[in-house]
Amino acid sequence: SNHSKQRRGGGVTAKPIMFLLSNLVVVCSGWQALPSATLSFTGLCAVAAKGDMTDQHGAPSFLERKRKRREGPWIAVLTEPDACVSEGRMEETFSALENAISSRCVDLVSIRVSFSLSEDSEDIPTQQARLISLIQRVNSLKGQDDLDFILVVNDNIDAAIDGGADGVHVKEKFAPSIPSVRENFTERSGRSSCIIGTSCHSIESALLSNSYRPDYLFVGTCYLTKSHPEKTAIDMLEGPELPGKVKSALSSTEQRIPPLIFAIGGIDETNAKEPIEFGADGVAAIRSILCASDPAHVAKAINESS
Repeated sequence: SNHSKQRRGGGVTAKPIMFLLSNLVVVCSGWQALPSATLSFTGLCAVAAKGDMTDQHGAPSFLERKRKRREGPWIAVLTEPDACVSEGRMEETFSALENAISSRCVDLVSIRVSFSLSEDSEDIPTQQARLISLIQRVNSLKGQDDLDFILVVNDNIDAAIDGGADGVHVKEKFAPSIPSVRENFTERSGRSSCIIGTSCHSIESALLSNSYRPDYLFVGTCYLTKSHPEKTAIDMLEGPELPGKVKSALSSTEQRIPPLIFAIGGIDETNAKEPIEFGADGVAAIRSILCASDPAHVAKAINESS
């Protein structure tokens, strides 16, 4: 069955710890943790009403922007959490992202980085600087050969703004912070709108998150994946049907176009078609694309298989 097609999916000082805590506060309340230059970024809000293909400020909606480019499912690519643990790892991540984006099949890039607090790791400001560098380099790919994609950063407003990203991905438990994050982002960047998404693992969580008007949702876990090692058997998964069920639930309660629904968790070219058939707008992949010898080939295969 499709369910069986799985992929392998000195001590720390007080200052770096406070840095991490302050970034947590940024996500929860929109407070500015670190001095940041006000850099421009492109971003688009969720549309205000069904049938309206522009956001409240008149910019082309997320949906319209993509559909002008190509048909097929939406495809998101997420980095692994250790993407900035070293210069070598960052270069490896950027090279894989650049290759994947060159396929013209990637619509959303989510730079998801966790800072290391181990005794032999670099200090947090150094890791933050490397993250900003990665964001800037990925952002610089926009416009090259007419490449077009949305770039978001997980949980780190300062890095997202300083790097020129389009928005932020907020953890599921921090979904209530979405309005304040959006306001903070637009005020500090000088832009009228931004992209904000979150994750959910149930219809109930999706309904709650949707009340805060995210632009997209990552919904899973669809298949076995290294991202959720605690889920060791198929019966512990939410399954490939959940994204479609979430979309249906949100569509039935919304007076506006609902957020885009990306199926996530163990997605690769062999199973991406299944959650799309169940109703998801697209799929989100991590290792199946970025760990491939040819990321662009896998991104195209996912697009064509769905």
